[in-house]
Amino acid sequence: MRLDECLPLQQPELDWTAYLDYLSRQQIISNVDLLFNSSVNVPPQHREQHQIAQQIAIRTLAPVPVLGTHAAEREERVRTHAPPLLTGVKTLDETLQGGLYPGELIELAGQPSLSRTTLALHIVVRELLHAPTSAGLWIDARGSFDIKRALAVFEALQRQDHRFAALEPDAIFDKWEINTAFDPAACLLAIDSSLKSLVDQSTRLRIVVLDGIDVLFNGLGNSGSTEQHAAMVTFMRDLQAIASSAESPLTVLVVNKAVNAGTEAPFSAFSTTKHKPALGPTFAQLARRTIWIAERASADPLARPDRVREAYIEVVRDRTGLAGTWAPFLTDGAKLLSMPTE
Repeated sequence: MRLDECLPLQQPELDWTAYLDYLSRQQIISNVDLLFNSSVNVPPQHREQHQIAQQIAIRTLAPVPVLGTHAAEREERVRTHAPPLLTGVKTLDETLQGGLYPGELIELAGQPSLSRTTLALHIVVRELLHAPTSAGLWIDARGSFDIKRALAVFEALQRQDHRFAALEPDAIFDKWEINTAFDPAACLLAIDSSLKSLVDQSTRLRIVVLDGIDVLFNGLGNSGSTEQHAAMVTFMRDLQAIASSAESPLTVLVVNKAVNAGTEAPFSAFSTTKHKPALGPTFAQLARRTIWIAERASADPLARPDRVREAYIEVVRDRTGLAGTWAPFLTDGAKLLSMPTE
């Protein structure tokens, strides 16, 4: 959106003429230009308006808002008729406000770890085990999907519930498509193909995992071309439209890597957090919520077997304002376990 249109519209009481003239000389014309042109050096007389303009630009790039009453009715309708996807660990699901619901575009961010992958696999495999009519799609943008890890999660869930003890792996893999895609267009094509292939079948696509969004927009953050940022915004809006489809809402989970937070104040409730999700400030506005996952060193590394990791999830962003909750858990790469109480 052009700045000479959105700024006067959002803040008509301010005189934007001189500021817009300055930006025009810097070839900054649109809201995307403003947010991602890190080289602009704003003169002192324009700095206050510049801060206001940046906030307006972020809001205009975020998904189109819906009237509160309509949003609440739509969410209630989805949550009433479609059960959430669960991790199977009570404390984690409570922290996730009951689970991951259809219609949601959710970011799962953190450093590459055993815990991050295991959590995503558990959500998918558990849904395919417990819901005979559910299908899943895993888009592997990293080229690192490990079928042995997926099988280990399947076997761990079998052992936890005797109802599934006799099932063969085909019971879930026949409903689970694993695809590779290394650009946004290929990802959207994979989702569209999966949806079309299930039209005349008894199963319905319930969960899409994209691992990872950072690969598709490699190097994008506070720097990068306007075209790259615009492509990222468009892609995330396309994913949200797919997730919230009135005919067949589904859950889309995008996995994002972590980058060094530098001198910025940690966004996490934990002072030890020194990283943040990749892809810059605008990306944070494009998902319904961000789930941060991290492993932490045990105070007593001899207290548990070496292969068991202690980790936690933290809801660091949520459009409903319910961020700030967190829960610890244990994992060995296949199982998710509640943290034992003292």
